[in-house]
Amino acid sequence: MRYSFTLGVLLAIGLTSCDAIEEDPTIYHVGVVLSLTGPQTSNGVEILAGIQLAQEEILNSALLGEAELELTVYDDKSIPDTSLHRFARLIEEDDVPVILGPTSSAAARAITSTIDNHGVVALSPNSAALGLGAATPYLFRSLLTVERVIPSGIVVSHRHLNYTRVGTIVNEADAFSQSSYDQVIATLARFPDVSVVEEISYERDPSSSDVPDISAALSAMDTAGVDAIFVCGLSPDRIGVLMQAHAAGITDIPLIAPYLSISDAAQLNRMVPGAAEGVVTFHVWLAASTHPRSLTFLRNYRDEHGEEASDYVARGYVAMNVLANALAQIEAFEADEIRNALARTRDLDTVFGSFSFDEHGDALYDPVVARMQDGAFVLFE
Repeated sequence: MRYSFTLGVLLAIGLTSCDAIEEDPTIYHVGVVLSLTGPQTSNGVEILAGIQLAQEEILNSALLGEAELELTVYDDKSIPDTSLHRFARLIEEDDVPVILGPTSSAAARAITSTIDNHGVVALSPNSAALGLGAATPYLFRSLLTVERVIPSGIVVSHRHLNYTRVGTIVNEADAFSQSSYDQVIATLARFPDVSVVEEISYERDPSSSDVPDISAALSAMDTAGVDAIFVCGLSPDRIGVLMQAHAAGITDIPLIAPYLSISDAAQLNRMVPGAAEGVVTFHVWLAASTHPRSLTFLRNYRDEHGEEASDYVARGYVAMNVLANALAQIEAFEADEIRNALARTRDLDTVFGSFSFDEHGDALYDPVVARMQDGAFVLFE
């Protein structure tokens, strides 16, 4: 499915020809590929809302001068192969030099060769698996990757929770989940007082949100006397595993779910009241942030949508602003110009704080570690 937006309003006809771009060089035509249906629907829809809010603010500012910023949006249905096809369509038919997306690390891995072969830039708001940026100079990621989030999260959480006997749970069929698990294991190995004593692995059908029944394995993990459990997975995995853990009576053992989002926790608590209480997250941003850019973002989103912004909305908002900052520096709307401008991003003031890209196009800023208390994430100091 395709959508085209100017100032967040649906257009009947999207700009799709290279000739149109060349006739009016003040139009920046940007592709977007997100998961708007399927298991990752809520993530993709919220990311798109953040992109559109940023688009509107950018066009009402002086950042791009008189230029227009148009989006052509495709749904990849939460399927990596479909994401690849949507990227190919944007590149070959819509002739865009830059695409915001995709939603998942599995999809980012799927599109890497295509963007590299065609020399088209992709900026993913939501991919965090290790090593993908090193595969091509055309992939950028505005979400902190696992090697930026998990080691510091373990240092802080270990200091607060003093765990020594750890259990792990991972969806081994997913690229991000496996990458998170690998980083957890590698980091815990640096702590001589910590042992991984129980492990659970499963495979979730990527077309479904349902996590297989692991209740017996969870009971065995509880009986083994673990004093912390790491949950490595995507949103459906985190929610499904935490629900099963709550049902199994695991409420006194700290559950640590890297990247557990505000949206995940809220959905979990709606489904099973109190199930997210006490869960620890390693993350990139919290709605309690007092950063001025964050406060403005929260206010503007609340004014427009009548509800609080989630961290997925923030991810889309930051990605669009990072791209717009690069567009403001280019002389021609061409992929290499955009790539070089993105690569030069240093200390950009964003909702996430001071933002830079490293040499592989992966984001650099400060992560956060927090615990759910009384329905809200509270920072570990």
